[in-house]
Amino acid sequence: MAYDYHSTSSFVTGPVAPLSGTGVMSEYDVTSAVEKTLDQIPAIKLTLGIPLYGYGWESLSPVPRSAIIPNTGLAVSNRSAEELLSSCQNCTVKLDNQANEKYISSFEQDTNDYKTIFYPDKDSTQAKIDLANKLELNGIALWALGYEGNSILNPLEKYINK
Repeated sequence: MAYDYHSTSSFVTGPVAPLSGTGVMSEYDVTSAVEKTLDQIPAIKLTLGIPLYGYGWESLSPVPRSAIIPNTGLAVSNRSAEELLSSCQNCTVKLDNQANEKYISSFEQDTNDYKTIFYPDKDSTQAKIDLANKLELNGIALWALGYEGNSILNPLEKYINK
């Protein structure tokens, strides 16, 4: 399981499955977790769990790792994030380069705070597949099917056919 590095109960906004950034932008990341696991378990026995969801919060600022408003966290499927982006007039999408995960930010006038949603997409999925291939892991698994939007599963076409 290479996800839930942030959750609905986190104190700051952030990616559910940051690819890198340990010690710089996050306490831990997917790459570090897999590499440490490989010290104990052979790659052939390791399957990398990849999320199809992220989390959203009301926050004090539109930047990653900003303080959240307590009890505002919610799980957001990749599909829900895509649907929001198709209809949201004041949403901006940015990339957290260190984590290799996108986030949506919008200012909410009625609550006078920001809504920040980190979510995986086809690019973050491809990066995790690339990591699994590079480290010669046994495979990947997705959590949870039914959460996918239009393109997040596209990288699997090449992975399945390799």
